[in-house]
Amino acid sequence: MAKQRQHTMKKWAIRVGVAIALYTVLGFFVLPAIIKSQILKRLPALTHRNVSIQQVKLNPYVLSFTLRGFSLTETNGDQFASLGELYVNFQSISLLKRGFVFKEISIKRPSANIVRLADGTFNFSNLLTNGAPQTAKPAAKQEPLPLVMIDELKIEDGQFAFTDLDRKKPFERHYGPINVKLSNFTTRPKEGSAYSVVVSTEDGRTFAWSGDVTLIPLHSAGTFKMTGFQITRYAPYIEDVAPIQVLGGKVDLQTDYRVDVTGEEATLAVSNVAVDLSDLQVEVAQPKPARAHIDKLHLSVSGVSLDTAAKTIDIAEIRLTDLTTGVTLLPAPATTQAVAEAVAPTPPEPKPAATQSNKFHVAIGEVVLDNVSFHFVDESIEPHVESAVEEFNGSVKGLTSDLNTVATVDFKGKVNKYAPFSITGKINPLASDLFVDVTISLQNDALTPASPYASKYVGFPLEGGALSLDLRYYVTQRELKAENKLRVDQLRLGEASNSPDAIKLPVKLGIALLQDRHGVIALNVPVTGRLDDPKFKLGPIIMQVFMNIITKAITKPFAMLGSLFGGGEDLDHITFGPGTADFAEGELSKLDTLATALYERPALKLGIAGSVDPVKDREALAKLKLEHKLGEMRMKELQAVGQKVTSVDSVRLTPEDRQRLVKLAYAEAMGLVSSKAPAGRAETVLAHLQTKTNFEPLHPAKTAEQAKTGISGGVVSLADMEAKLIEVTVVTPDDFKKIMDDRAAAVQSYLLQSGKVEPERLTIAASKTVDASFQGANRVNLTLQ
Repeated sequence: MAKQRQHTMKKWAIRVGVAIALYTVLGFFVLPAIIKSQILKRLPALTHRNVSIQQVKLNPYVLSFTLRGFSLTETNGDQFASLGELYVNFQSISLLKRGFVFKEISIKRPSANIVRLADGTFNFSNLLTNGAPQTAKPAAKQEPLPLVMIDELKIEDGQFAFTDLDRKKPFERHYGPINVKLSNFTTRPKEGSAYSVVVSTEDGRTFAWSGDVTLIPLHSAGTFKMTGFQITRYAPYIEDVAPIQVLGGKVDLQTDYRVDVTGEEATLAVSNVAVDLSDLQVEVAQPKPARAHIDKLHLSVSGVSLDTAAKTIDIAEIRLTDLTTGVTLLPAPATTQAVAEAVAPTPPEPKPAATQSNKFHVAIGEVVLDNVSFHFVDESIEPHVESAVEEFNGSVKGLTSDLNTVATVDFKGKVNKYAPFSITGKINPLASDLFVDVTISLQNDALTPASPYASKYVGFPLEGGALSLDLRYYVTQRELKAENKLRVDQLRLGEASNSPDAIKLPVKLGIALLQDRHGVIALNVPVTGRLDDPKFKLGPIIMQVFMNIITKAITKPFAMLGSLFGGGEDLDHITFGPGTADFAEGELSKLDTLATALYERPALKLGIAGSVDPVKDREALAKLKLEHKLGEMRMKELQAVGQKVTSVDSVRLTPEDRQRLVKLAYAEAMGLVSSKAPAGRAETVLAHLQTKTNFEPLHPAKTAEQAKTGISGGVVSLADMEAKLIEVTVVTPDDFKKIMDDRAAAVQSYLLQSGKVEPERLTIAASKTVDASFQGANRVNLTLQ
């Protein structure tokens, strides 16, 4: 019996040994070979890539699986993905747990090479496909997740490379080592797992996540940290969508977060957000080359909560501290402007506003700026222009998207170290009905730093002046009402710069017109319009209105004076009676207005230029000369009979004398008798002329000249005689010059008698010579200088 038992036990021992041996051989040698051969056989067809494996190892006693030296390579030999080692340690307790329990899953030295091809597809697009188009499948009913428990899941020394060929300039980046650690992972409801993810890059950047994660319901909370993020590494993508070039910049970011997902709704809470940005430099090539920079910035956000179910976003505080930033305009090639105009993008069509039901409720307790500064440098002009906004502090409190609520705005700072400015008021930019009631004030900002601009574009450097602004913008129901008050004190220009870029306008005249007797230029430019009008651009409109005022002052100076002091555009001339230096009716009131205007604008000088009408003034002067000649003729007659007459002005003509003398002067002018003819001949002609007003000629015309006179035939009336005498009376250039000078002197004298204008501010221009090409009027023309 004993022997039989021993024999039976021996047989069982042999069987167990054989089984163990078979299990060992199968587990250690046969199954690894089968798994390896099946992977090498089936995977290439599934992945469309070459597959290689160094080793497949099973340990049937500890239920572990090891895969070493696995790689997928493209048909051209490029590596697609690889694993240094995959180790899986399965637990037999899984049978009792009715799930999958792993003591450890570890992946060492994994790598992937993702390429975006030139056609926009990725190099993994054909993965697990046979090249056939994929059709959408109806969504299957979601099954509950199987039980999975992993004591430790880790990835060590991972590598990831990304190449983008779908760009003008290929983009390539490498990430690694990548280390991931997940402890006590489970799919059990309401049980969390701790995790840690650290990703490094080839340039020393680090991305780190740590915290806990729960799958059912989906929940994660932890900390995200990014250090040494070099913005230039990803600049090509920024440059693809914006005409800029990123030259430098580094970002450090840290935040705590919490995510909860229930069904299709998610909530996100972010707290202790801290962003540090330094050495950011961005260069814009068009339309004018510029380089923007942020030397330093610290951004902190606290109390952030996002609830997608309730559609709410709440932020307790956003704080910007020690922001130092600025813009530098760079010298531009001569063709930059032309190129910019050629490639200027078409403005996008305005998009319709989103419906209220799709919007989130937003509430921001406070936005704080603490010690912010902005610096501006223009290197495109010589000498360079520099300006700065410093000590910029303040806040916006109570921002919400609720209707009928407003936030309080209160900011203060200094421009160029000394000029204080402030922005105060109330706004509600988050609500669908935008509301703004803001006042902007700037006091006594020195203008001399902008002197290079004035020298180049205005033609004169700035030697003095201070700018003050008082602006108010009121917006409700998309309707804007703006007040733009500008005050410039004691503006002074230097000597002309002779810049070829300067505007071809009398700038000093424009300043003299706008500057009052206290040295102040005060302008008020109200602007109204609708913000939803795509043609309404506030900045350009304000600038255009200012330019219109300045242009009007320069190009129509008397119209500007007329709008300020009355009188209209015709202040630019003073009218006189024909042939005289006597003011026409109503002209003295114009002179009074002009005197007041010159008093209130002490920098203005007035040019006075006399003028004549070659027709009206000549006729009037000829009449005066004829009357003088008739007086001389009568004076000689009186002297011939022994009367003492010393001047023509003392001679008085009776109607009979005048009629007789006109006829005699006409006879002399027409050559019927010479003024030096013997008395008998003159008396004969005179007797013939005196017998009747209309008379026949004494003899037929013998010459062409006599035919022109009209005396050779027909009847000549007394009025015809007088008209002919006026026509043939010679009015000399000296006669015209005298009347022009007398008129100019009359204007000068009246203005000086007002006591409001200094003599040195009035200049009489030299009289012009009146010839066949002269065009003028019976007036004095005025110019402002």
